[in-house]
Amino acid sequence: MFILSNKQQRLMLTLLMAVVLVSVFALSAQADLRTVGTFTPQQVDYHTGTTSNTQFNEVSTIRALSSSSVDGGERGWARFDVSGIPAGSTINSVTLFLYCTQAAFFESFDVHSLETDPVGSTAAAVFADCGDGDTYYSQNAGLLSVPQWFEMPLGADAIADLQARVDNADGWFGVGVDAPQNGDGFLFLFEGQADTNPPYIQVNYTESTAPGVATNPSPADGADNVAIDTNLSWSNGVNTVAVDVYLRANDNQFEASDKVVDNQNVSSYDPPSDLMNGTTYYWKVVSRNSTGDETEGFVWSFQTICATVTSFSYNFDGVAAPAIPPCLTVENVNADEQGWVTQSENPHSQPNAM
Repeated sequence: MFILSNKQQRLMLTLLMAVVLVSVFALSAQADLRTVGTFTPQQVDYHTGTTSNTQFNEVSTIRALSSSSVDGGERGWARFDVSGIPAGSTINSVTLFLYCTQAAFFESFDVHSLETDPVGSTAAAVFADCGDGDTYYSQNAGLLSVPQWFEMPLGADAIADLQARVDNADGWFGVGVDAPQNGDGFLFLFEGQADTNPPYIQVNYTESTAPGVATNPSPADGADNVAIDTNLSWSNGVNTVAVDVYLRANDNQFEASDKVVDNQNVSSYDPPSDLMNGTTYYWKVVSRNSTGDETEGFVWSFQTICATVTSFSYNFDGVAAPAIPPCLTVENVNADEQGWVTQSENPHSQPNAM
């Protein structure tokens, strides 16, 4: 039987404690990435409000008034500023808070998705969207006393919709509020952006540590007539500490030899020599974070300017018919039967002529 000495036992215990501490630290660091943020509407008209099918009735107060008519009644909305949620974040939960100041007949109200931006849209479009979107939450008010706060977890549909807003960098997320169409006069009033108790959402989200994709390429993607002494530049994404840059002529089948920047913290590249005239170049940026995770960038392209013609030669030895040399085009300016054509068998001494 193998027996550890006291010294060896102490060493093993020390190592075990170190492993545990490292594991706890890693878990704590991961947990710290999860954030609960509170987001409100901007204090601007139409960021909360009320609409009928024909006009905007309020630019702050949120009203939900039922009607036996499909197009009757009033519906309200809230448009929350979520621009503070970092790009790349994952939405875990969304909870809505509304402060109710009046609840006539103590019926129920629904909270819906809102795809139409109330800022700049018509009353009819906002009215339809406030009641016809996905139902995030149904509140059975019952016999209640007002004023009071309603706290409403919005569920999977709202999480998915807010995730899409964050991914698209829209900067806002909205909800519509209406009373079911089961009679006339069931009214709910909620305070809006200009009131003492404006609505808000609490969002639980996890910030991404992955490097964001590079953007804003220069030369712009698809640009032509680019100078052959051009530099490449771009904007690095979030969490980027280093990049690789690939540059290749004529196609985008990148190879290791096409890497012109290797693991550098830069946002531009100056080719050591001029590029070729009349050539399509493809390039991409691979972003890397502090732990070595990579994000593949978009493939961009541009075409360099054609060389200035200083003399014209009938020798086209490097051209395989029926192609013509780069930067040359065939144009029949007189619309007659004469024109330039490629001729692989010709009376001249060289293999090709135009």
